[in-house]
Amino acid sequence: MAGKPEYEAVQRFRESLQRTLSCIVRGAYVDVKGGYYPSPTPLPLTLMDGLPVGLGGTDFSIAVSYHYRLIEAPSATRPWRVTTVAYHYTLQETEGPEILSYQWHPNVPNSVSFPHLHMSHGAGLGREEFHRAHLPTGRVTLEAFVRLLITDFGVPPEKEDWEEELAKSLAEFEEDRSW
Repeated sequence: MAGKPEYEAVQRFRESLQRTLSCIVRGAYVDVKGGYYPSPTPLPLTLMDGLPVGLGGTDFSIAVSYHYRLIEAPSATRPWRVTTVAYHYTLQETEGPEILSYQWHPNVPNSVSFPHLHMSHGAGLGREEFHRAHLPTGRVTLEAFVRLLITDFGVPPEKEDWEEELAKSLAEFEEDRSW
């Protein structure tokens, strides 16, 4: 498969996500669950099989998943690129409830189609409305989620150069994004 432009596009995407997640997860591994080919059905990609992964030195865990498609790009140097069609970034207590979850899943029937945030019981919010609300957000990048965890939730970074790593991944995302 190496050398195929479709494979290279998915690997570039996977490596960027893995670089971002390795800023907070030791031994982070992003699994390509879907494939390296164009498909009308979105293809899955997850951090460590989609299971919650503990964040060292904290009582937090995260779960990260994406759905993507391979699309032809109008570039002679990179004829294929990956586009995100859904994401879930979830923070929870390691042995407890979910705290928050950034989500965008526009193709799920009977669900909201815009990017949103769920605040759950672990957030300590007493109002029931928060637990079922889809709080609108703009598109949230994985890099922004990881930065939030480090700067606001006190998750210790696994890399000294985490800011540079996030900047590099974000630049790659911005180069390929479609909205």
